Amino acid sequence: MKNFRVLIFTFSIIAILLLSGCVKKHGEKENIIEISSGRDDGGIFILTDSLPHILGTANGGGDIPAIVGLFTSGNGKNLTGRAIYRFNMSSWNGRNLTFHLKCIQKYGNPGDVEVYISNDSGSLPPYPSEMKNVSVLWNLVNSGKLISTYAPRSEKWMEVLIPSYTINARIDNGYLTIVLKLKNEDIGSNNDYYVFSTYEYNHGSSKPYLSES
Repeated sequence: MKNFRVLIFTFSIIAILLLSGCVKKHGEKENIIEISSGRDDGGIFILTDSLPHILGTANGGGDIPAIVGLFTSGNGKNLTGRAIYRFNMSSWNGRNLTFHLKCIQKYGNPGDVEVYISNDSGSLPPYPSEMKNVSVLWNLVNSGKLISTYAPRSEKWMEVLIPSYTINARIDNGYLTIVLKLKNEDIGSNNDYYVFSTYEYNHGSSKPYLSES
């Protein structure tokens, strides 16, 4: 009799989970969309003191993370950084997506991060270029759509929901571009920033990705 009660209780729990959507239906698989190459993500930095002129550089190669926020270069220049992540959407099935990104470290008090989806601007250069006008990349947020405001934590993964109805209008040349910036880039400090994983960072151990389920 006791075993029968345990069996009934177990079946009841499974039924509740199925009704609540906590257990996937048979045959339903999570679709993972990964970044295709090292040049599909990286960072863009501008000289903070050059604003409103957008003078800076971009980099999409090497085993380095992306920096979002305000910091100082080795030669003492004040910089503001944003991160760019490009995803090939050929395998997307039209459902909601979740953007997964690991925050490697937090320095100072940078505050919240804004997550945008935007039209594609092509692969990033493999090495930092000389300082030049990078307004096309910098202004991706102006033509993009704000998806979420997020407070990252050191050594933790971010999970940002991207509703399906926001995606189609932003797919360009088969790619969806995600941009991260500080909510407040005028905090008056040069030591407040986040460090995020990229395709090649730490030999690819924390690759950013999209999940669709």
